[in-house]
Amino acid sequence: MPDGVNPLDIASLAIADSNNVMMLTGDFSTATTNGEYHADCSVSPGTLAPGVTGHATINVYITHSKTRGAFMLTAQGVPAKLKLRVFVNGVPSGSARSDSSGNVTVKKLRQQDLTSVQSVELADKDHNEVLSVRF
Repeated sequence: MPDGVNPLDIASLAIADSNNVMMLTGDFSTATTNGEYHADCSVSPGTLAPGVTGHATINVYITHSKTRGAFMLTAQGVPAKLKLRVFVNGVPSGSARSDSSGNVTVKKLRQQDLTSVQSVELADKDHNEVLSVRF
């Protein structure tokens, strides 16, 4: 935070990219046991699929100190019927497969705390990057 800003005085925070698309929002106006975290980012193409497009979202809700969350990644332009390895923050975390049209969907991550997810990468068995997303 900039000098002179008390973090305890912040009620909400929003971060947008250069096109004014919201990348991260936070609402701190409720009690400390409640909160929300939302991230929606575009995927970046990898060397194996330079034309890939898509996005990934993370939504986390904390109510009465109980955390619920959801992850979703959808992409198009992946090589058809390709078995993929999923890496979360550089660590192997599951697998996925593209369909016959080159679409891939990842609905869950083997990650206990979705708020700690900084990156997700999909790669083939030889670790050639298909796509990545940075939160």
